Amino acid sequence: MIIHSSQAQKTHERSILVLSANFNSVTDKSVNCNEFVNALNSQLKMSKVISSDSLQLLEICLKKMKWSEEKKELNVRAKFLYMNSDQKDVVICMDNEEIMVDGKLIERDPQIISFFKSMVPKDQLAKAK
Repeated sequence: MIIHSSQAQKTHERSILVLSANFNSVTDKSVNCNEFVNALNSQLKMSKVISSDSLQLLEICLKKMKWSEEKKELNVRAKFLYMNSDQKDVVICMDNEEIMVDGKLIERDPQIISFFKSMVPKDQLAKAK
């Protein structure tokens, strides 16, 4: 399954395409952003966020994010595809505690993490019973 952020914009409505797997799932090895869709395909849920408040907040977050100097890969559990107001594709990947935007780690910010988690279906965040 290959998905591009332009697919989130097919109907010309502004949106964020969210691909997520259960945040508590265990894998044999860490799953990076590029491998996410193929590695966790059977667990993926796809949703689309069209709320103007969320879209506006995402634009603000993208402008105010601070980049981390740390170089590392995340064990990705959610991927967000978005076409920004400049018509550029933005790929955002996250694990439980950190976020990468277009392959660059941002400084840890609990408010930004909470915002992104709010777009993930609640059952993907729940611990297994």
